[in-house]
Amino acid sequence: MDLIKAVNTLSLFVSHAQIESADGVAHFFDGLPAGQGPDVIVLCGSAILSLGDDVFSLISSPFFTKDRNIMLVICGGIGHSTSFMYDAVKRHHKYHVLADEIQGKPEARVFEMIARRWYCLSSESQEHPSLIIEDRSTNCGANAQETKKVLHGRGILSPRSIVVVQDPTMSRRTTASFEQAYAGNEAKPNISAWPTFVPVVEARPPGPGLDVADGLEFSSQGPTGKRDHGLWDIQRFLDLLIGEIPRMRDDERGYGPRGMGFIPHVDIPDDVEEAWAVLSSALMVADRPA
Repeated sequence: MDLIKAVNTLSLFVSHAQIESADGVAHFFDGLPAGQGPDVIVLCGSAILSLGDDVFSLISSPFFTKDRNIMLVICGGIGHSTSFMYDAVKRHHKYHVLADEIQGKPEARVFEMIARRWYCLSSESQEHPSLIIEDRSTNCGANAQETKKVLHGRGILSPRSIVVVQDPTMSRRTTASFEQAYAGNEAKPNISAWPTFVPVVEARPPGPGLDVADGLEFSSQGPTGKRDHGLWDIQRFLDLLIGEIPRMRDDERGYGPRGMGFIPHVDIPDDVEEAWAVLSSALMVADRPA
């Protein structure tokens, strides 16, 4: 397996695009059994600000919300990656005006400011779904547990469904965290991942750099359409990919039942393990603990 195929294999796996588009969200909801509480969309804090744009655009549409019982939870506190979100806002062609105001705020509050200012979404609005903020969680597992708590606080013990919108590099693991959080429920919600896009890389023209990242760039030919701005630095993207597989392995060092018990068992196909080995070798990364 060559390097580009390895990166794209890992990206497709961790993105876990069970839902591929905004229309797919509507089809997902429409295909569920009637009743059993509201449908919940959970937007996790991220430096990929387009996640918020996609969610807020969908939620703002009266055609989408009509005759649907939908709640939006924006989750995310202040963690080791929050500075990347601040930097993304600072670079954004519209949202840069918030750069000073967001300093020191939890990730959920940053997305909330964008939702209110540019999409007129708020918890007080009668025209749009309820907006709930969860601003304490600092990792994927806490995203799920704290979201469950704030929903319980609203009297929602078991939603009909949960659509998880997370940075594609952490989408599968975060969705697994929600499955773990609701594993004990008698009536389990239907949980599905909508990363909004799947990142794809291609070779870039040779340059002076010697690093692996210098030979790659994001492609606009991905399976979920063009996404050519507001993305990760390539090196950070590779680092995120390489860190996910050890976390999802169900062994003594992973997050599964045989390890830390944060997520249910995740089947990792052989081609994904091969892709991880190829990228690890290219980056000269050891099989590090999660």
